[in-house]
Amino acid sequence: MASLSWDCRHDLVALGRLPHGADLSRPLKPTDEEAIRHAVARVDGAALADRAIDTMSQGERARLMLARTLATEAPVLLADEPVASLDPAYGLQAMEVLRNEAHRGATVIVVLHDLGLAARFADRIVVLADAKVAADGPPEAALRAEVIDAAYGVGFRHVTIDGVVQPVAWQRR
Repeated sequence: MASLSWDCRHDLVALGRLPHGADLSRPLKPTDEEAIRHAVARVDGAALADRAIDTMSQGERARLMLARTLATEAPVLLADEPVASLDPAYGLQAMEVLRNEAHRGATVIVVLHDLGLAARFADRIVVLADAKVAADGPPEAALRAEVIDAAYGVGFRHVTIDGVVQPVAWQRR
Protein backbone atom coordinates (compact mmCIF):
# COMPACT_ATOMS: atom_id res chain seq x y z
CA MET A 1 0.00 0.00 0.00
CA ALA A 2 1.38 3.41 -0.93
CA SER A 3 2.04 5.92 1.78
CA LEU A 4 -0.30 8.89 2.03
CA SER A 5 1.82 11.93 1.23
CA TRP A 6 0.15 14.82 2.98
CA ASP A 7 1.94 17.99 3.89
CA CYS A 8 0.31 18.07 7.31
CA ARG A 9 0.40 21.83 7.67
CA HIS A 10 -1.59 22.36 4.50
CA ASP A 11 -3.73 19.27 4.12
CA LEU A 12 -4.55 18.35 7.71
CA VAL A 13 -4.10 21.39 9.91
CA ALA A 14 -5.51 23.61 7.15
CA LEU A 15 -8.87 21.88 7.63
CA GLY A 16 -9.14 24.03 10.75
CA ARG A 17 -9.41 27.07 8.50
CA LEU A 18 -12.56 25.88 6.71
CA PRO A 19 -14.84 27.79 9.13
CA HIS A 20 -13.03 30.95 8.00
CA GLY A 21 -13.88 30.30 4.37
CA ALA A 22 -10.58 28.74 3.34
CA ASP A 23 -10.78 26.93 0.00
CA LEU A 24 -8.23 24.15 0.14
CA SER A 25 -8.30 23.75 -3.63
CA ARG A 26 -6.69 27.20 -3.94
CA PRO A 27 -3.70 28.89 -2.31
CA LEU A 28 -4.51 29.92 1.23
CA LYS A 29 -4.73 33.54 2.33
CA PRO A 30 -1.80 34.87 4.38
CA THR A 31 -4.04 34.99 7.49
CA ASP A 32 -4.82 31.29 7.08
CA GLU A 33 -1.16 30.43 6.54
CA GLU A 34 -0.21 32.37 9.67
CA ALA A 35 -2.88 30.65 11.78
CA ILE A 36 -1.65 27.26 10.55
CA ARG A 37 2.02 28.07 11.22
CA HIS A 38 1.19 29.36 14.68
CA ALA A 39 -0.95 26.30 15.54
CA VAL A 40 1.70 23.85 14.31
CA ALA A 41 4.41 25.65 16.28
CA ARG A 42 2.35 25.51 19.49
CA VAL A 43 2.27 21.69 19.38
CA ASP A 44 5.89 21.31 18.24
CA GLY A 45 4.58 19.91 14.97
CA ALA A 46 7.07 21.43 12.52
CA ALA A 47 9.13 18.23 12.43
CA LEU A 48 5.99 16.35 11.37
CA ALA A 49 5.22 18.55 8.38
CA ASP A 50 6.94 16.38 5.80
CA ARG A 51 5.89 13.04 7.28
CA ALA A 52 3.20 10.88 5.76
CA ILE A 53 0.26 10.65 8.12
CA ASP A 54 0.25 6.85 8.05
CA THR A 55 3.84 6.78 9.35
CA MET A 56 2.98 8.81 12.46
CA SER A 57 2.26 7.45 15.90
CA GLN A 58 -1.15 8.02 17.49
CA GLY A 59 0.44 10.70 19.67
CA GLU A 60 1.91 12.54 16.69
CA ARG A 61 -1.47 12.45 14.97
CA ALA A 62 -3.13 13.70 18.15
CA ARG A 63 -0.75 16.67 18.26
CA LEU A 64 -1.65 17.58 14.68
CA MET A 65 -5.36 17.24 15.45
CA LEU A 66 -4.84 19.67 18.32
CA ALA A 67 -3.06 22.00 15.88
CA ARG A 68 -6.02 21.71 13.51
CA THR A 69 -8.33 22.66 16.39
CA LEU A 70 -6.13 25.61 17.33
CA ALA A 71 -6.06 26.78 13.71
CA THR A 72 -9.81 27.37 13.91
CA GLU A 73 -9.18 30.16 16.41
CA ALA A 74 -12.59 29.26 17.82
CA PRO A 75 -14.00 30.99 20.91
CA VAL A 76 -15.10 27.60 22.32
CA LEU A 77 -12.96 24.45 22.31
CA LEU A 78 -14.14 21.00 23.36
CA ALA A 79 -11.34 18.45 23.77
CA ASP A 80 -12.21 14.83 24.52
CA GLU A 81 -9.24 13.07 26.12
CA PRO A 82 -6.66 15.28 24.37
CA VAL A 83 -3.73 13.64 26.18
CA ALA A 84 -4.82 9.99 25.89
CA SER A 85 -2.16 8.92 23.37
CA LEU A 86 0.52 11.45 24.21
CA ASP A 87 3.83 10.93 25.97
CA PRO A 88 3.95 12.77 29.32
CA ALA A 89 5.90 15.75 27.94
CA TYR A 90 3.44 16.29 25.10
CA GLY A 91 0.52 15.68 27.44
CA LEU A 92 1.71 18.52 29.64
CA GLN A 93 2.31 20.65 26.57
CA ALA A 94 -1.23 20.01 25.30
CA MET A 95 -2.72 20.96 28.66
CA GLU A 96 -0.58 24.12 28.77
CA VAL A 97 -1.72 25.04 25.25
CA LEU A 98 -5.37 24.53 26.22
CA ARG A 99 -4.91 26.55 29.43
CA ASN A 100 -3.34 29.35 27.37
CA GLU A 101 -6.38 29.29 25.09
CA ALA A 102 -8.56 29.77 28.17
CA HIS A 103 -6.37 32.63 29.36
CA ARG A 104 -6.72 34.36 25.98
CA GLY A 105 -10.48 34.27 26.53
CA ALA A 106 -11.67 31.05 24.89
CA THR A 107 -14.03 28.73 26.68
CA VAL A 108 -12.18 25.42 26.96
CA ILE A 109 -13.96 22.24 28.00
CA VAL A 110 -11.76 19.18 28.43
CA VAL A 111 -12.88 15.63 29.15
CA LEU A 112 -10.17 13.85 31.16
CA HIS A 113 -9.75 10.70 33.17
CA ASP A 114 -6.36 11.86 34.44
CA LEU A 115 -7.42 13.48 37.69
CA GLY A 116 -3.90 14.74 38.39
CA LEU A 117 -3.87 16.78 35.19
CA ALA A 118 -7.39 17.97 35.89
CA ALA A 119 -6.35 19.11 39.39
CA ARG A 120 -3.33 20.92 38.01
CA PHE A 121 -4.82 22.66 34.98
CA ALA A 122 -8.57 23.09 35.48
CA ASP A 123 -10.25 26.10 37.02
CA ARG A 124 -13.48 24.17 37.43
CA ILE A 125 -14.17 20.43 37.46
CA VAL A 126 -17.40 18.54 36.98
CA VAL A 127 -17.20 14.96 38.27
CA LEU A 128 -19.71 12.60 36.70
CA ALA A 129 -20.82 9.34 38.29
CA ASP A 130 -23.57 7.11 36.91
CA ALA A 131 -24.43 9.81 34.33
CA LYS A 132 -25.09 12.34 37.09
CA VAL A 133 -23.11 15.30 38.41
CA ALA A 134 -21.36 14.16 41.60
CA ALA A 135 -19.45 17.42 42.10
CA ASP A 136 -19.00 20.75 40.37
CA GLY A 137 -16.53 23.36 41.48
CA PRO A 138 -12.88 24.24 41.85
CA PRO A 139 -10.47 21.27 41.84
CA GLU A 140 -9.95 21.23 45.60
CA ALA A 141 -13.71 20.89 46.15
CA ALA A 142 -14.66 18.64 43.23
CA LEU A 143 -11.80 16.19 43.78
CA ARG A 144 -12.34 15.65 47.52
CA ALA A 145 -11.69 12.06 48.56
CA GLU A 146 -15.30 11.29 49.45
CA VAL A 147 -16.47 12.50 46.02
CA ILE A 148 -14.00 10.67 43.82
CA ASP A 149 -13.84 7.55 45.99
CA ALA A 150 -17.61 7.14 45.50
CA ALA A 151 -17.57 8.18 41.83
CA TYR A 152 -14.81 5.79 40.78
CA GLY A 153 -15.12 3.00 43.33
CA VAL A 154 -11.45 3.38 44.19
CA GLY A 155 -9.73 4.53 47.35
CA PHE A 156 -7.66 7.62 46.59
CA ARG A 157 -4.77 9.15 48.47
CA HIS A 158 -4.05 12.83 48.08
CA VAL A 159 -0.58 14.33 47.91
CA THR A 160 0.29 17.98 47.60
CA ILE A 161 2.86 18.98 44.99
CA ASP A 162 3.76 22.65 44.58
CA GLY A 163 0.57 23.58 46.39
CA VAL A 164 -1.70 21.48 44.14
CA VAL A 165 -3.54 18.58 45.75
CA GLN A 166 -3.13 15.54 43.51
CA PRO A 167 -5.46 12.54 43.81
CA VAL A 168 -3.72 9.19 43.35
CA ALA A 169 -5.74 6.01 42.81
CA TRP A 170 -4.55 3.78 45.61
CA GLN A 171 -6.70 0.69 46.04
CA ARG A 172 -9.64 -0.99 44.38
CA ARG A 173 -12.74 -1.39 46.49
